[in-house]
Amino acid sequence: MFSKFKNNLIIIINNLNNKKLSSIWGTFFVYSVLVSVAIQFIFLPFIFPQYHGGKGMLIGGDWGIYHLRAYVEYIKIIEYGWDAWQLKPQGWGITGFISAVYSFFGIPKPYILIPFFSAFHALGALIIVLLIERLEVKRSTAIFSAIPYLIFPSSLLWVSQILKDVFTLNASLMVLYGLVILFGFFKARTLKIEIKHYICSFSLILFGMLICWFIRPYALIIILLFIFFILLVLNISIFISIIQKTITKRSALTLLVFQICLVLTILSIPQTNFSSISDLSNG
Repeated sequence: MFSKFKNNLIIIINNLNNKKLSSIWGTFFVYSVLVSVAIQFIFLPFIFPQYHGGKGMLIGGDWGIYHLRAYVEYIKIIEYGWDAWQLKPQGWGITGFISAVYSFFGIPKPYILIPFFSAFHALGALIIVLLIERLEVKRSTAIFSAIPYLIFPSSLLWVSQILKDVFTLNASLMVLYGLVILFGFFKARTLKIEIKHYICSFSLILFGMLICWFIRPYALIIILLFIFFILLVLNISIFISIIQKTITKRSALTLLVFQICLVLTILSIPQTNFSSISDLSNG
């Protein structure tokens, strides 16, 4: 009996080791969708009706405010057309996003957001898989390592309710993975592979920061300081590697040019300049 269970477990683990990243994301996505649907359509209306505030939302919480603000913008778009849509109405990026989704599908209901929130949540869990794989462990181990994040109790809120967390948390993971990629200079690689990895790193960091700017602009200052700290550590590592002659001058120069491009780009994003940091500290 035990040997049969052990053999089945080995088969499952081997299957996970061969699982493609797209398939992993798809599995995480389906789980997130099913959980959100269960909460909005089963648990709240029928099992815990005392906590149901209507439309699949819990009583109280910021989600009700976000929904009402988005609904007001939705009405404007319906009456006056897409010219009435604003990216960040009254500075609320999440309202602009939700109102756009409501208007595009013509359904001003929170459940229409489930696929989008689930996609972001699944992406965050997938990034954790990629981060763990950087430790040179098997894919099955990386997948199991991401499951706590995927099913963490608080995640039930940010995938089933309207919250900023599903955007900013997963955007932060994108920035983190983009920075981790840079430390791959320790491995010998061709120039083509180096540039490919740096483009991937640049895209993840920039996209993650843009999401934070759109949803929680004040978080950009914290992320920017974190990026500068990691880049400082990175350059110290590069300097040591040059002294020890474990990195070529070409690789060091390529990485330096990339960092300059990255810093100049992210500083061009609104509210990521040093005057904003000064204003924040004085305020």
